[in-house]
Amino acid sequence: MYILKTREAKLRKDRIDAVLEMYNITYDLEIDLHPNYRSPQDAKVNLEVHNLR
Repeated sequence: MYILKTREAKLRKDRIDAVLEMYNITYDLEIDLHPNYRSPQDAKVNLEVHNLR
């Protein structure tokens, strides 16, 4: 199940990246997961968007 969800997430990310690239928008993404990978509610996400007007 993990592998299927990872593939789906990668596909979605690639689509978003393609659209952002057309508009020259970049971003930095940091994800800190709780040591227990089975607890996705314990994730911290930091997203910084660049070149956004």
